Amino acid sequence: EPFINLIRISVPEEINAKLTAFTNSNLKADGRLLIFGKLASPLMRGSFKIKDLRIPEIFLTMDEADVNLSGKNIVLAVRRLLLNGSDINITARTDINPHPQFTLSRLDVRSRFIDLDRLMKVPEALAKYTAPPLPSSNTQTADIPVVIRNGSINMRRIKTGEIIATNTTGRISMRNNNFFLNNLRTTAFDGIIRGDITANLITTALQIRTRGTGLNVEKALLALANMKDTLSGDLAFRTDITLSGSTMEEQMKSLKGTVTFAMTDGQLGPFGKLENMILAENIRESQFFQTALGGVINNLATVDTSHFSLMNGQILFDNGIAHINPITTIGNVMCLHISGDFNLLENTTDMKVRAKLGSVIANMLGPIAQLNPINLVQATPGLNVVMAQAFSLFCEQLTPEESAAIPNLPTKLDDNMATKFQIVLRGDVAKPMSLIKSFKWLALASEIEQAQNFVSTLPDPSIVEDPNNATIEAILKAQELQAKEDAKLTNKLIRFFKKKK
Repeated sequence: EPFINLIRISVPEEINAKLTAFTNSNLKADGRLLIFGKLASPLMRGSFKIKDLRIPEIFLTMDEADVNLSGKNIVLAVRRLLLNGSDINITARTDINPHPQFTLSRLDVRSRFIDLDRLMKVPEALAKYTAPPLPSSNTQTADIPVVIRNGSINMRRIKTGEIIATNTTGRISMRNNNFFLNNLRTTAFDGIIRGDITANLITTALQIRTRGTGLNVEKALLALANMKDTLSGDLAFRTDITLSGSTMEEQMKSLKGTVTFAMTDGQLGPFGKLENMILAENIRESQFFQTALGGVINNLATVDTSHFSLMNGQILFDNGIAHINPITTIGNVMCLHISGDFNLLENTTDMKVRAKLGSVIANMLGPIAQLNPINLVQATPGLNVVMAQAFSLFCEQLTPEESAAIPNLPTKLDDNMATKFQIVLRGDVAKPMSLIKSFKWLALASEIEQAQNFVSTLPDPSIVEDPNNATIEAILKAQELQAKEDAKLTNKLIRFFKKKK
C-alpha cells in the first residue's frame, strides 16, 4: 500500500499577503505542517496562524485564526472576527476522514455584540465579488453538504432595529439542510424567552416552539411595531407555530399553529376605553344620541375602563388568518370576551367584543343606558318613549351559555348588578373610526320579552307637540291636560243641552 514517509510544509517567517479578489485586503500568516502515513488516509501534525486579516470591501477584520492539526483532527479557533462592527469568536472541530458531507463535530460561537442590521450588509457587499450561478436545467435545489453534530452559541447582546436581546445561549446542530437551535434562552423586553427553533435552509421553513415569562408588552410593541400606548402589561406566552417563505406575505400565508398567552396588570389603550367603544356607527348616526353623546364621552373619560388585572387568550393561525379563540380580560369595572378573525394579509378584522360592565359605569351612559332592556322595565325617569319603542335596534339576544362565557367582575356584588353589551369590529384596522360597526346591549330571551311587554304598555307619544323627544312624564302630563280639556268640553256641552231644554 502506498505510504508517505514525510512531507514537510513550513512558513518559518511571517508573510504578508493579499486575497486576489479584494485589492485592499491584507493578512499575515505563518505555520508548519507534517504529513505522513498511508496515502489513502494520511496523518497530519502542525499548525497555521493567520493574523491581522483586513478586507474593507466587505467590512471584515480578524485579529487571529489558528488551525491546529493532530492526526486526523483539525481544530479552528477564530478570535475577534469583526463583521461590520459585530464581533464573533469561533471554535470548530472537524477531521480529514472521508464523509459524504463536510462534517463539524463541534462548533461553538461566542459574541459580545451582534448588530444584525449592520451584519446583513456583509453578505450584500460580498455578493458583488461572487460569480452568479451558472444556468442549469435542474430546478431542484441541491442539498447543503454540511453537518454540525454538536455546538453552542453564547451571545451577550444582539440588536436589530429597536429590539435588543441579551445573554442569548443555546445548543446548535445541523443535518439534512435543517439548522437546529435547541435549549434557546434569551432575555428581551425585561422577560425571559426559552424554546427550540428549527430552520430548513433550503425551503426557508421554520418551526418555532417557545415560551416566555415576564415580558413588558408596552416595550415589545414599541420596538416591534412602533405602536405606542396600545397595550401594556406583564406577559407570559407559549408558541407552537410553523411558517415558510422569503417574503412577509409568504410567511403570513403559510403561518400555522397556536399562540397561548396570559397578561397581568395591564392597560388596553384606546381600544379598551368605553368612551371609544360607544362611538359605533349605529350610535353616532342615531338621532337619539347626537346631542347627548359628547357629554357622555366627557363623563366616561374620567373613569379608567381599560385597566385589566388579567388577560388570557389563544390565537390560532391558519392560511393567513388569526382566529381569536378567544381573548378574555378581567378588570375592576369591565370584563371582555373577544372572538373572531384577523386577516394578516389584508390587515382587516371581523370580531365581536362582548363585555360585562359595572352598573355604576353603565348608568353613566345616559340615553344609551336607557335602551338597556334591564333599565327599560324599571321605567327610568325621563325615558324617551319613541327611543324605548326602538330598543330592539340596540339590543341583541344571547344564550345563557354565551352569557356565562363573559368573565365575572372581581366582586360578587358588582357582578350581580352588572350589565352586558357587545360591539362589532369589522373592516380595515388602519381606519379605526370606521372599524366599530355597532354597539348593542346583550340580554337573555326572557329579559328581552319583559322589555317588549313593558314597551307595549307605553303611552302614545303623538299626543305631544314633539313626539320624537317625548318622555313618559311629558306624555302623561299631556294626557292629564287633555283629559281636563275633554272634561271641560264635556261640561260645556252638558250645560248647553240643558239650556236648550
